[in-house]
Formats: sequence, structure tokens, C-alpha cells
Amino acid sequence: MNRRQFTKLLAGAGLLLAGCRAGAAPSSSAPERKDSMQTTTQTYTRTTPIETVRNDPVFGDYGRLIFPVERSYYSGDTLEQLHLTYYNNIDPDETVDICNTLRQRAADGQTIFYDIYTEDEKNSALDTKTALDAFNYFMRFYTDYNLPYSYNFVTRFRTGEIVIGIEDYSNYNLLQISAPEISGKWGMTTIPGFENEDGTVNNTSSSTGAGCVLMAASKEKESGWEFMKWLTSADTQYQYGKELENVMGVGARYNTANLEAMKMLPWRTSEIEVLLEQMDATQGVPEVPGGYMTSRNVGFAIATVYSENVSTRDTLLGYIDQINQEMLLKRREFGLE
Repeated sequence: MNRRQFTKLLAGAGLLLAGCRAGAAPSSSAPERKDSMQTTTQTYTRTTPIETVRNDPVFGDYGRLIFPVERSYYSGDTLEQLHLTYYNNIDPDETVDICNTLRQRAADGQTIFYDIYTEDEKNSALDTKTALDAFNYFMRFYTDYNLPYSYNFVTRFRTGEIVIGIEDYSNYNLLQISAPEISGKWGMTTIPGFENEDGTVNNTSSSTGAGCVLMAASKEKESGWEFMKWLTSADTQYQYGKELENVMGVGARYNTANLEAMKMLPWRTSEIEVLLEQMDATQGVPEVPGGYMTSRNVGFAIATVYSENVSTRDTLLGYIDQINQEMLLKRREFGLE
């Protein structure tokens, strides 16, 4: 393992767990960092305890992030004894050199840790006026207009009880085969939105994602990575989706893990245009430690307002403390306090 690779490994831990003050070092500073690697003052040695490096005042509050936060991810007490759970080919001399380089850069005032979370992502923003107004607007569809809270969209749509709905596009495929009696009498379009001052329509919808996971303890990392690339490639995803559809029909149309593969499936031109237009108007929900509590408690708030017809503002505010508490606990757990 060469020096540059291990530098990325150590610096990467800081990038992932600590984050950046606004001014990142310009690219022109790269040669200076290379020079500093060669002229570093050797404060640390092979026998320096890892905790000494962690607690060095020159790193401020971020020294704990030079090495993995969780003890289970590494072993050893000194720099020469350091072994990482997910990588064991470590040269002790290079470890010492890298730690000394990081120390010198920190002493010189260079930024070596970057905050990847904004202040807004460290606490819930559901107590803002915008969020409270949006939640009240949303709940009025249920409390003032009796929108059903739980229902079978396909069944009610085919019978005419529901004439419009915002649903996952998999329901579109299901209706194609399960409701032949209304074929040609309905269609799919983009989500309704709010008109902006410039006349454009904001119909942004939220999106989430799923992904493949390669375990750190795997002994076949290279093979696993190649398999993941093959599995999520356009050709593989298209072939899998096509075979599903050949066997089970259009109702089994696959929600591909690759955008190019989705375009290759046998959509009508009008259908794929609508899907791509709405995809351009999606916004991902930022993932933060403890963020799962947001969707959970918002769901609780919706159910409470719907079933008890109580104040939307007071109900949502009542759940925010639980969200913030979980986010705080997770930040502490991951060393991000």
C-alpha cells in the first residue's frame, strides 16, 4: 500500500465523519502538501500511542477522527501496532509519516477535516414556519376534505371512487392489466405543483434510494465490487427487466437500478417523457445520523391529526424533541458531537 493511498484512507475517515468549514484548500495547494510530506518534523514515532495522536491539541476537536471512531474497527495501542479491520497491509513507517504530515499541516493552519453536515442537518427543521405551514396545508386534505388515509388505489380507481391519485408508477403498470374495462380512458402525468412568481410550476417530489452493500470483512472485495458493477449496469438491468416482462407481462415491469436501463424498457413515448420529466423534479432526502426518526415521527403526527382531529402545529412540534434527541445520540455514537 503506497503512501498516497493510505493518506486517502486516513483523510477519508475525517471527510466522512467530521466535515468542512466553508473554505476548502484550493487545488493549487496540492504541490505544497507533497513537499510537506518530505520535510515533516517527526513528532510521532513508531512507539507513539494512538491515543497520544488522537488527543494532540493541534488537531482540536477532530483528533478522534484520524483513526476509526469505533474501537472494533482497529486494533493495536501504538502506531506500529495499528491494524485496521478492513485493511491489514499497513506499513508502520508510513503510518508514522502520515500522522506527522497531518500534524504539521494542522500546525500550519491548513484545513484537514471537513464538516459534511450543515447546521440545518444537525437538527430537525420541522419547527420552522415553512414546515409547520406545509404540514397544516397537507393535513387539511384529510381533515377538511375527508381524503381517505388508507385505501387500495387500484381498486378504487377502476371503480371510479377515486378519479385522481399520486402513486408510484408501478400502479400504472398494474392498472394496464388489471383494469381492461377502463383502458384508454385514463393516463399518467406529472405531479401537480405550485406556481412560482416567474410562472414556472414547482412540482418537486421527494425520492429515496437503495443500494448494494459490500461488507468490510469480505475476503472477495474485488470480485464483489465487479459483481456489483455488473448487477447494476444498464445491460444487466435491462435484460432482467425484459425477461420478467416476457414471463409475467407488463404488470411486472421492473423498477430498474439504472436510468439508462429504464429508458430501454418498452414504454410508450408519452409515458417515458412523463417519467423523465418528473424525475428531473425529484429531490433526495439528505441522510443524516438518526434521520430515520424524521419519517417515523412525521408518520405518527399524520396519524394523530387524522384520527384525533387535533392541532397540526402542536402535534408536529410535540414530536420534534424525539427527532432531535435521536439525532444527537447518533452524532455522539459516531463521534460527530
